[in-house]
Amino acid sequence: MVHTRDEVEARIHAVLVGATRLGPGRRAVVWFQGCPFRCRGCITPDALSFDGGTVMDVAEVIRGINTGGDIDGVTCSGGEPFAQPEALVAILRGTRRLRLGSIVFSGYELDGLRRLGSRRPAVADALALVDVLIDGVYIDSANVSKTGLRGSDNQRIHFLTDRGRAEFDYFSTYDRGAFEILPTAAGETMLVGVPNRRAGSVWQILGTNGRAGGDDE
Repeated sequence: MVHTRDEVEARIHAVLVGATRLGPGRRAVVWFQGCPFRCRGCITPDALSFDGGTVMDVAEVIRGINTGGDIDGVTCSGGEPFAQPEALVAILRGTRRLRLGSIVFSGYELDGLRRLGSRRPAVADALALVDVLIDGVYIDSANVSKTGLRGSDNQRIHFLTDRGRAEFDYFSTYDRGAFEILPTAAGETMLVGVPNRRAGSVWQILGTNGRAGGDDE
């Protein structure tokens, strides 16, 4: 949702600062609201509706990230970040000015995003600011591996910059049985991580007292 060149709004599911289970280092995480894919077994079903979440100024999101202490990067998930490309590029530009690395989870595959970017410049602009893209829809039956920062084994991890490639070991050795419980900017509790199917059963039990905030697209 764009009002002027300088004012961009985003429909956001949740924001938190200080996660360590969705990328290397201490990270801010932005979950976008709304997803066109509706993957069976989605771990964040509350983020699927395009009518849910909270409409926020991107400047407000960036201020919250900037005041969250020492941060190494930002991870964008959802929902589907590229369903709101103008908001995504604005957030990535803002965090790039803060010298933060960027990871984006997307149900769109990289080649599809590049084709879409030829018609929608905001998609291409956002993609150009991504250090690591984890792409592809979540397939519940392919949620098998115990390691790797991805929701199911069909998904691919694309290292699009030297900064992203420097963190290769983190992504390949990521333990999918571990998670953390953190407060969002709104004061709610979220489970954070990317669980495999076995760990997912634990999430379902714990999720009755909080929101699931991992990623499987």
